[in-house]
Amino acid sequence: MIDERNTLAGSDAQIQPLGVGTWAWGDHDTWGMGGYDSGLTERTIAEAFEASLEAGVTFFDTAEVYGGGESER
Repeated sequence: MIDERNTLAGSDAQIQPLGVGTWAWGDHDTWGMGGYDSGLTERTIAEAFEASLEAGVTFFDTAEVYGGGESER
């Protein structure tokens, strides 16, 4: 489990020093499903998400531009 926290610059928010970037989870055209990584599927993404939660990760980098919001879904 990750217990360490850092203060996010310019705020009072406390975040973990390690997070999960979800760009490939929503980016169909370049890196994601049906693109560069043919092994990336909704099932493998769900497994990665669940493993992250089990490890105590609470910081996920998402953006509405990642696959038109798909990484956030």
